[in-house]
Amino acid sequence: MNVRESRREPRFPFPGGRVDVRRAGWKASMGYQAHRLVDLSPNGLAFVAHDPSLEPLDKIGFRLRIGGCEAEGRAVVCYRRAEGGGIWRYGTLFLEVAPDIEVLLQEAEVDPAEVRAVARALAEEMVLARCGDAEERARMRRQMVLQEAVDAWLGRLRELGRRPPLAVTVDRDGVLRIEGADPVAIRAVPGRSGYAADDGRYFASVFEVLEFLRTLVGPEGRS
Repeated sequence: MNVRESRREPRFPFPGGRVDVRRAGWKASMGYQAHRLVDLSPNGLAFVAHDPSLEPLDKIGFRLRIGGCEAEGRAVVCYRRAEGGGIWRYGTLFLEVAPDIEVLLQEAEVDPAEVRAVARALAEEMVLARCGDAEERARMRRQMVLQEAVDAWLGRLRELGRRPPLAVTVDRDGVLRIEGADPVAIRAVPGRSGYAADDGRYFASVFEVLEFLRTLVGPEGRS
């Protein structure tokens, strides 16, 4: 099976998985290095690393563990792609592997919480890679923290039987837009640690934003 055909094979995401990789042959390093597994198919795997030294056609040895299942073998690097932020993604094709990967895929169980966590991390890496400088990345990170805090707060209210009359969206610039009886947009302020609303309010911290949103929910949010 060639590389193009292997890419049409079903690939299974394994957020939270780890693959240990070492160079094969005369370029072998001092041992295995741990990297984050991205996905896995019956014919290959992809992983991300902060190491740009592997090249297409390099051969590697690998060991991976997913849930209670383990496998090891050899593979060849098919591609290398810069993901931004000093992160590189590698795709590989198996040369040999034991036990059979299809058996591992059938037996392994993935924690949904790990899937969400790594999916979120990958999305954050993509967003931050577009930022022009360190200040812009810091602002965008604070914007992400705000979004996660608001999402978690609203989710907890629903778990407690509340029905907050708010809908939260995020535009392509990372601005948090809260739709309800009194719509408002909130964004991290460049060069400062706080957040500003489009109506002129300033919040010194995420906690102040949450306190403000609490006043928007009010008793009518109770089911």
